[in-house]
Amino acid sequence: MTFSFVVPAFLMLLAACLFVFLPVMREKRVAKRKQASSQALNVLLTKQRLRELEDEIKQGLLSEDALALAEDELKVALVSESQEPQPIKANSPIKWIVSVGIVVSVIVSSAVYWRVNQLSKITHWHETVANAEDLKQALGNSSADSIGVSELREVALVLRTTLIDNPTDDRRWHMLGRVFMALQRPDLAGEALKKSLSINQSDLDAMMTYSQVLITLGDEFSLVEAKDWLLRVINEKPESQQAWGLLAVAATSLGDSELAKRCWQMLANIIDPNDPSYALVQRQLQDAQAEDNTAKTGFSISVDLSDDLREKLPSEAFLFVFAQDNKSNVKMPAAVVKMPLTQFPLNVELSEANAMIPSYNLTQLEQVKLIARISLDENVATSFGEMQGEVIADVVKGNQISKTILIDQELL
Repeated sequence: MTFSFVVPAFLMLLAACLFVFLPVMREKRVAKRKQASSQALNVLLTKQRLRELEDEIKQGLLSEDALALAEDELKVALVSESQEPQPIKANSPIKWIVSVGIVVSVIVSSAVYWRVNQLSKITHWHETVANAEDLKQALGNSSADSIGVSELREVALVLRTTLIDNPTDDRRWHMLGRVFMALQRPDLAGEALKKSLSINQSDLDAMMTYSQVLITLGDEFSLVEAKDWLLRVINEKPESQQAWGLLAVAATSLGDSELAKRCWQMLANIIDPNDPSYALVQRQLQDAQAEDNTAKTGFSISVDLSDDLREKLPSEAFLFVFAQDNKSNVKMPAAVVKMPLTQFPLNVELSEANAMIPSYNLTQLEQVKLIARISLDENVATSFGEMQGEVIADVVKGNQISKTILIDQELL
């Protein structure tokens, strides 16, 4: 690229120089020829005048002294005219040519100078574009924290430039938001991610990234918005550990201890006990339970699956745990919890806080049927092929009773 520009630039500069100096050289040659012709004419006229003076002497019109004086004057005049340069006329074309040439030369030289100084920036730009593709792939495969600040700024520059031509590319807007997050600019990250979600409203990854930004901002309005986005993610992807974790943080910041405890409980059921983060989740759950001083009416239920049904367990399903009044024909649950299907056994808390409607909850019942059902869809109603287990328990107001439910029935 540098060679292809320098050669034409050099030729343009050379042409400008020739445009200026060739007319000057030609004018000088013309002036010299004119001066030589003028000198020859002066010599010829001087010789003719000398002959005329000699004739006047012979005729007695001049004295010898006057002749000598006239000859001296003619010789001095001849020498003076030979040495005096010919001035360039004010309206001579050479002045216009030189003026135009100087202007053109200055313009061309300035352009060449500016462009040569931009070559390094242009080269750096193309290198940045080439490197940015690798950096964007690295961002997609790992944390942005592992990439240098200068490199992240280059990626941001390239992304913003490409978005000028492709303003509806939601993935690039999402990537730009992640880059700004790594650069600790949550304000710019929020704008980029909001733009991404306005283009693609079903992008769950963008929803979670945007929620992270909102939680980082920390004000109540942002936290409430983050909570709404995360609930949408969980509704579509209930097994997402990241979504439950972020929702727990948002709920804690909002002072919603019940939701926070529910999130930590869910994470405790989803995360593998061998996962290093499992111990942290357990501590957070214990802290949330310790902070909740309100005496709740309900049950702490351990749910397990019989060995006969483990082979029939569907790969994708939901677990419903709910309580029905055991002393009436009312089938509407007084409390219900839904969660993604994970490894067994798992723990579930069921209390008046899980009521479907505030006017009908566990505190109004004396005895309930606790049911744990594996559902193939998100509907609590019974369907063919589902599995469940149940147990009868008395309700003790102001206490949480521990119970175990074994899922050992296949609904036909």
